[in-house]
Amino acid sequence: MKKLFSLVLAALTLVLVASPVLATQEEPKVDQCGEEFTSTKTGDFSNDRVDINFTQGNVVVTAKEGYVLVSIAYDWQGDGEGDLDDFWGVDQNPATVDAQGSITDISVIVKRVCGEVCNDETASNFEEVVEGQTVANNELCVFPEPEVKVATPSVLPQTGDFNGWQALAIVELILLVGFGIKYRFRKD
Repeated sequence: MKKLFSLVLAALTLVLVASPVLATQEEPKVDQCGEEFTSTKTGDFSNDRVDINFTQGNVVVTAKEGYVLVSIAYDWQGDGEGDLDDFWGVDQNPATVDAQGSITDISVIVKRVCGEVCNDETASNFEEVVEGQTVANNELCVFPEPEVKVATPSVLPQTGDFNGWQALAIVELILLVGFGIKYRFRKD
């Protein structure tokens, strides 16, 4: 009985200790469109958003796919200031930052960019918005032309099947009215 009690107590303790750990696990955060991220580094660095590579005297900064470089601030050896107050113009990706002396610190801001899609279900180019990858822009939507139905007039009556006796009656009518001829196709 003591063994059984000890086993139950051990199992209960394990459940109580492990459950808060399991409950606190969250889904990974998805970067939102337009969200900016800052990385301040003194050496080589790489993550899902940016690569920062210190080389001899300069730094090569590359925004990864889905991100753009917003700004780059840096400090270099010999400027006597010790703060990130020098800015490099961001006009290309990758950007190579070059200073008068060796760069000691760099701060890079990148922004998450997303594609634009039409999310109007009635459009022919409809796409679902995917969080962190696309945003809605319904000005891009293309709508199909409405189908126009043209009515075609019918010479024959629409009251049922047109049979041979009706055709014979029309011929008799034409002969009688048009030519004044009375001709009998059938026996009385």
